[in-house]
Amino acid sequence: MRTGILTYHAASNFGANLQILSTVSFLKHNGHNPIVINWVPAEFEKWTNGRAPKNQIDTHKCFRENNLPMTDICRSDANVADIIQQNNIDNVFIGSDALWNYYPKSRRKTFTVHPLRWEIISPDHNYPNPFWGCFNSPYADIPRVAFSVSCQNTPYYLVKGKLKKQIGESLLSFKRITVRDRWTQELVEYFTEGQISPDITPDPVFAFSQNVDIIITREYLLNKYNLEDNYILFSFLHPKFDTQWAKEFEILCKHNGYQCVALPFPEKLVSFEFDVQIQLPLDPLEWYYLIKYSCGYIGERMHPIVVSLHNAVPFFSFDNYGVEPRSRWLKYIIKPTFDEIQKAIKSSKTYDIVAKAELSGNYYNYNSNKLLPSPATVFEKLMNFDSEKCKQFSAYMSDNYLKYMHHIFNNQ
Repeated sequence: MRTGILTYHAASNFGANLQILSTVSFLKHNGHNPIVINWVPAEFEKWTNGRAPKNQIDTHKCFRENNLPMTDICRSDANVADIIQQNNIDNVFIGSDALWNYYPKSRRKTFTVHPLRWEIISPDHNYPNPFWGCFNSPYADIPRVAFSVSCQNTPYYLVKGKLKKQIGESLLSFKRITVRDRWTQELVEYFTEGQISPDITPDPVFAFSQNVDIIITREYLLNKYNLEDNYILFSFLHPKFDTQWAKEFEILCKHNGYQCVALPFPEKLVSFEFDVQIQLPLDPLEWYYLIKYSCGYIGERMHPIVVSLHNAVPFFSFDNYGVEPRSRWLKYIIKPTFDEIQKAIKSSKTYDIVAKAELSGNYYNYNSNKLLPSPATVFEKLMNFDSEKCKQFSAYMSDNYLKYMHHIFNNQ
């Protein structure tokens, strides 16, 4: 069976790369013929290429070329329909990742300071687009499923009237929908007027070790990056604390026999003046195994936490996700209420996963308005991490992922 996959395969993002590789590997191992539908809107390509240095962008491109079977590039909905026909695709698998991250009209333009300009969002944040299963006729009826899709922190409740109905009709045309978090589940229920209440299923990275055969050894990474046996990774893009906080944490690590290592995001490295800093470019697979072999991860974003959970690595999440408690500027004038803050936190995909794992003690959300945890508190959370509970959760998520994937493809 020829399965076309639609996701953020072309993003300069470690987690996005790993989830598509996990999906492709699962399909290959289970007798399917996957091909990634290479839909990359020009505006998205410009945006993602502007976020990372060229050598890192080239590294992600090399990763895709070496690991992913891809169609020719397509820029529009009509191109996607043509690609489906040209490649004899039998069904379309949409997921995983934040594919239903819809921007209401009020957020269509964003003002950037560096460079000084207005930017208009790309089609992947609008509706209709292929992530919503909107393919041009005559391929509108091709079987399609959405698996572990997220809407990021989309304020879906702002969408009303005709557009709400149109999005609902698109969702109702799917053969099967599962989502990655409770917030996206509520989005689907909202747009379909309760006709669909999708199951919540794991991100494909929760089955990475089962799906992907490529292994990078610990010894290789220790030698390449001059790492000690016991190292803790520190990875931030927009930290809400200063270098002094990080230096205090590094001192705690040294006193207890751990090496503190600054790990970059694809956009850049925030070094905190640590003694050891991993520089860009960094291969997505090396990024995964650096976390897997570490004694702990401290930082932002969701996929590093998923990798940590999957491998029972102690972590502390500084969460940057969540719908804005108030408008971008109003929140500085009028303090958000408790209910608004709770809504913001619960809309976070990272919070959803950590809460499910019953490890919320290792979590802090920037929207919480609470004081930052101290370096000593964070270090203590790593040292007292409940590895056994984490292993049980990881096994549950892996099994759940495989169960749903087999069910979907055995019932095409």
